[in-house]
This record gives sequence, C-alpha cells and structure tokens, in this order.
Amino acid sequence: MWAKVFIKSKPGRYGIKFWICADYETGMTLNLQMYLVCVVVRRTIKALEWSGIWCYPCYAVVTSLLLCVTSFSVHYLASCGCQLLGTMRINRKELPDKAKTIKKRTPDTTIFFSKGKCKLISYFNEKKKLVLVLSTCH
Repeated sequence: MWAKVFIKSKPGRYGIKFWICADYETGMTLNLQMYLVCVVVRRTIKALEWSGIWCYPCYAVVTSLLLCVTSFSVHYLASCGCQLLGTMRINRKELPDKAKTIKKRTPDTTIFFSKGKCKLISYFNEKKKLVLVLSTCH
C-alpha cells in the first residue's frame, strides 16, 4: 500500500509505505503498520506472531526486499514452520561473492546456493539485471 504525503524537507521525494498482513482467500486485513526501515524485521515478526500465523505451519510469507534483510529472519521463519520467498538486495553482506558478480556472467544464467533449508537463486537476465531470490519453499 502506498500513500503520498508531502514532506517539506524533501519536496522531490515523498510518501509513506505501509506493511499489511492480510488473508489471501478472504482479503481481510489482519494487521496494518507503517513501514520503518530501522526496525522492520523485529516489528514484522512480532506482528505475524500477534496475528496468530505461527499457529498454522503451512503459511508462506512472500516479500519484496522486506524480510530478507537478515539471515536471522529467514532461519526464524523456517524454525516456526513458515515458508519464505522473497527478493534480496545485492549489497547484503551475507551473500556469497559469486552471487553478486555480474562482469563475467553471460545473460540468462542462473546460479543456485543452499545452506540448510535456505536456497538462494542468482539470476542474470537478458537485460543485464541481477535478480536475487531467497526461498525456503523448494
């Protein structure tokens, strides 16, 4: 969800992001909170615990650069029985150097990495963009 709000000190860039926990089938909102970068993982995991998602281990959490910021969140979700699928930024220190390299890779190549239940897919597409996907589902 995205709501535009004007900030006087940043006239060129403005907006507030919200994190929403919703049921896929009914579309009902379970929890809604403002996106704060500094505490996003802790607050998101607490919100998921509060909403009762941990009671059902068949849930999958799909993210976009949100929960995949630390290896702690990935292993914590896996230990609770939830699955995680999300994209990662290239500047993460936990990533292997081979996953980040672009110079010597040919377009349309994929490299797979695994550690325990976590799988990292490094895909270099035809437009010379690197896509990093972290998964505990496969």
